[in-house]
Amino acid sequence: MPETPGNVPILLFVDDDDLVLMSLQVFFSAAGYETLAFRSIGEALRLCKRFEITPAAVVLNYHLHDGLSFDARLSLLADDIPDAPLAVLTGDTSRQTAAIVKDRGISLLYKPVSPVDLLTHVRGLIGFGSVQDLGSTH
Repeated sequence: MPETPGNVPILLFVDDDDLVLMSLQVFFSAAGYETLAFRSIGEALRLCKRFEITPAAVVLNYHLHDGLSFDARLSLLADDIPDAPLAVLTGDTSRQTAAIVKDRGISLLYKPVSPVDLLTHVRGLIGFGSVQDLGSTH
């Protein structure tokens, strides 16, 4: 599992909502993780490549306003950090979105998700517990 020199897992968050990013960073930092947060996948991958960072896990918002399709984002992730487990976080509870994400074998979490449930999910992704679909469908 990719870690910082102090053996702290690095988590990468990509969301275009600043409040979501800030909340994720504060919560996961308090839980003992290093966090990187970006508004676009391009920004995130450029930094990871430049500083040779491989995150332990990636949490990606399904709907980013970056002009890329979901599959294009997945392709970029697969090219640059293929071994990082991925979870998709979205407020979109449509069956179509769920099918697209799950058909690609990616875990899906719905906003709002409790911080404890998200922590449990991420810990499962990086090998500290079991992974299950979490979140409400309203």
